[in-house]
Amino acid sequence: MHQKGPNDGFPTEKLDPSLIVPIWLDWFSHKGRRLPWRQSKDPYRIFVSEIMLQQTQVQTVIPYYERFMARFPTVFDLAAADEVEVLKLWEGLGYYARVRHLLSSARIVVDQHHGIMPDNLPALLSLPGIGTYTAGAILSIAWQKSVPAVDGNAVRVFSRLTGTPWTTGHTADRQQVSSLVAAWLPSDRPGDFNEAIMDLGATLCLPKEPHCDECPLTDFCVAFKTGCVADFPIRPKKKERTAEQHRVLILHKWDRFHVNQRPSQGLLPGLFTFDWQKDDKPKCSLDEWARRSGITCTHLSPHTHLFTHLEWHLEGCILELYDLDFCLLSEYIKQSDEEIQNGLWVSHEELIDLPFPSALEPYRKQAITWALRHQELR
Repeated sequence: MHQKGPNDGFPTEKLDPSLIVPIWLDWFSHKGRRLPWRQSKDPYRIFVSEIMLQQTQVQTVIPYYERFMARFPTVFDLAAADEVEVLKLWEGLGYYARVRHLLSSARIVVDQHHGIMPDNLPALLSLPGIGTYTAGAILSIAWQKSVPAVDGNAVRVFSRLTGTPWTTGHTADRQQVSSLVAAWLPSDRPGDFNEAIMDLGATLCLPKEPHCDECPLTDFCVAFKTGCVADFPIRPKKKERTAEQHRVLILHKWDRFHVNQRPSQGLLPGLFTFDWQKDDKPKCSLDEWARRSGITCTHLSPHTHLFTHLEWHLEGCILELYDLDFCLLSEYIKQSDEEIQNGLWVSHEELIDLPFPSALEPYRKQAITWALRHQELR
């Protein structure tokens, strides 16, 4: 339920866009961020950047974007790419469903739109991974269409500017902000105005400790003039992360590591991982079983990885199987027999080239270090 603020309604009549928009655009022209994807109005490049920027900070995205565009400069290059290579370039950026959607969309654009990004809302929204914000950004920036692009930044900026108690994650509130932005969009610079909103929210109108002393809109901002900037927008309660305990089993045999590719749906889609120990306790501990079987068991440092709503507390160990049939580990391995048989045995050089989730990167590094030391001792 919304808290009460200076304005409980929709206060468009209290703000004059004919005064505010020119000041805002002038600020953007002089103070807007100089970002690599803003050097071109190519719809494909804007599309790639917007997908990367979903739930990811700009400074994190920049090197990924530059590497990605160097390898796939056109939508035709991306559409023809091998999925594993695309995933590898995305490695570490997170939210991997995005890159699979990106690849699928590129192939649809090539197959159904002759390699040209659509210039209308229904066609863009039909592409995997594109929602109203991303579509609005592409249409306004690349095609100069008067379509709003409203994300959490925009809700925060307009909540403070108008003194309206909107909530960043509330769908109806975002729709109200979209209606307001649509009414304010200048027909000659819709893309610039959408980007000006993004930049003000990202550089000055921050969630905590906003730089109001540098903001060009303080003469108009209701929250600033009433001394309640910190009260806007309404912040939804954060969901607590679910904690999970897992043990990573790094199986090694004949100078090869065993890896599996995750399903195309769900968490970490399409990425490669090591094997996992079953959650239920076996008859005897893994260490005891290894001793009885003559297997070398090397324990690795524990590691915690945080997802948005999930945290993994990980333990890891390397099992040197020698001549043992690793299927005898079925009592311990979480994967089904079919998944195990469909796995790959790869050298440590090949292991480096596979797309791995950040959650397991510490174990991949430790496994490679172990393998190199193992070779030296031979």
